[in-house]
Amino acid sequence: MKSDFALVSCTDGALKWNGILMSVVRRSDQVLLNRGSTRSSDGSGLNVYFLGFDSLSQMSFRRKLPKSVQVIEETLGAVVLNGYNIVGDGTPQAFIPILTASTEEELPLTR
Repeated sequence: MKSDFALVSCTDGALKWNGILMSVVRRSDQVLLNRGSTRSSDGSGLNVYFLGFDSLSQMSFRRKLPKSVQVIEETLGAVVLNGYNIVGDGTPQAFIPILTASTEEELPLTR
């Protein structure tokens, strides 16, 4: 795979399914993909990826998955929102204020 994401279509007789799936690119493939790429000095050219886990505090994540923490922080150079606490129903609701600068109640109904 050349990317972490793929558009997938499946059919079984009359049943059809289309969706986007995520995978992890193998390390050797990732090295080839990154060959010649450089980070911008101010970070403005980088994509932003939010990683959140339901029912798992940051401290539990650090205690139970120290190797994952090391890869995320040291190898990937991620910015960790230390001290950020979820207020509300769950992870998606926690990201709404970060991404929109509004609370869930302040946004228009989108059903």
